[in-house]
Amino acid sequence: MKSAYNEKMSGAEVRSFLLRHLTREAADFWGETDSTYLARVADDWLDTTGKSGSAWRIEKIRSLFPDAERILDMGAGCGTFVHYALRQGYEAYGIEPEPWKRAVALMQCCAPDMKAEWASRVLSAVGERLPFADDSFDCIATFQTLEHVQDLHVCCSEMLRVVRPGGGIHVRCPDYSLSTYEGHYRLPWLPWLRGPMAERYLRLCGKPVKGLRSLQFVSARMLAEIFTAAAKEAGIKVRVINVDYQRVLRMFHLRDGVLARLLTRPAFFIHYLRFLFRADYAVHLAVHVDGK
Repeated sequence: MKSAYNEKMSGAEVRSFLLRHLTREAADFWGETDSTYLARVADDWLDTTGKSGSAWRIEKIRSLFPDAERILDMGAGCGTFVHYALRQGYEAYGIEPEPWKRAVALMQCCAPDMKAEWASRVLSAVGERLPFADDSFDCIATFQTLEHVQDLHVCCSEMLRVVRPGGGIHVRCPDYSLSTYEGHYRLPWLPWLRGPMAERYLRLCGKPVKGLRSLQFVSARMLAEIFTAAAKEAGIKVRVINVDYQRVLRMFHLRDGVLARLLTRPAFFIHYLRFLFRADYAVHLAVHVDGK
């Protein structure tokens, strides 16, 4: 990986390197062979403008944690979000266990519009063992990652450990208790479909089960309960907020309560129908750390 960074590959060579590894991994785990789709994913992962999602993530962090300056991206991939956050003036770091993705992040830092010192900002680590001291970050962002970790409770505990009081955690991932689409396989799905039944379904669709066996079937309720339990064990005071629900409350000028939940159900039902069998229904949580 170090030699790849020293080679100072051209943009086309970096893209070719990424696409080669992405194609192999996508076929092995998810049975994905659509070259047009994979090329689009590769371009998103190399995006430096924020259009592929980084700008949206920064906007959410600014609204949820306006005082945040130091950010950790847990599951940084090819460094797309870390590099964008650095460009926006944040002190950003990321962790990524996959060597080839870290290699791409290093190669990217050789581009003329990047800074060489940013090469050290994406570290080799897993969420279960964050290589940082307690209270190191104002915000931890995790995007489409928690469904891939080994131990959800340990990961959530580690995030709570390294975020400072007054800061928080921004979580986005699939909600398998509601989703009617599995985004990794790009297949229609049923909520909580798993185990032998899920494997039979994938085999009927001609897809490998390797990816399925690597997934955690997370949901918003599950993660809220895990964060709450982990915080209680560590003596940390937290508030777990459903970001989309809070947005709808503000839209209709409502306060949380039984009446508000009844009144907002039609809005969420319409939102749900928009994603029916076409896209993941997402977990979108903000965990505010109020005290330690």
